[in-house]
Amino acid sequence: MSEPRVRYEDNLYHYALQQEIASLERHIHHDIDNWEMDMSKELLDELKDLEKKCRSVNQRMKKDIARNS
Repeated sequence: MSEPRVRYEDNLYHYALQQEIASLERHIHHDIDNWEMDMSKELLDELKDLEKKCRSVNQRMKKDIARNS
């Protein structure tokens, strides 16, 4: 009987985490747009890579949440 509750609580945690990752992705994208001219190429590449990783994790978490709902 405890398994559905754990799944529900896990989904709440995953949803909150997914929202934080989505927010981080938006902030990174905003920083890239606003500061691209002032950044070194290395930093810009790292931020773009981080943005892609956030997007990938976000998509996987959405699928997990949907599957566990």
